[in-house]
Amino acid sequence: MKIAIPVVDTNDHKYSIAPGFNTTPYLCVYDSYEGMYTWMHTDEVLEKGDNIISYFRKNDFGAIITSMMKPMALTLFGKLGINVYKSESLDLIANIMSYEHDELRNLTADDALSETHLCGGACNSCSSDTCSTK
Repeated sequence: MKIAIPVVDTNDHKYSIAPGFNTTPYLCVYDSYEGMYTWMHTDEVLEKGDNIISYFRKNDFGAIITSMMKPMALTLFGKLGINVYKSESLDLIANIMSYEHDELRNLTADDALSETHLCGGACNSCSSDTCSTK
């Protein structure tokens, strides 16, 4: 299974987890079967005509490790059967080890809402139909 982790860049800070996919175009792909790491820019996905969602689905991604994710993205990944885990620190390797030892907790809707800046956390759910800031 492959795990996607947003990282600061693919050079000096490739082992530093970025706050989320919305803050960086770089990601690390960890293949838990092979124990291999690959770093990439999201343009590599987009050049092939894929978007991130279809790329994850086609390439055996089963998990994401991140410190935050927007509520609607969290819901979408959940519907696709991709587990989203909350990172414990900015250290990529430490988080992979925690994942391997089943020590990471799932990122929850409350986690996602606590980071939502669009509605200031005023909504109980993230939907354009129910947002109280409309």
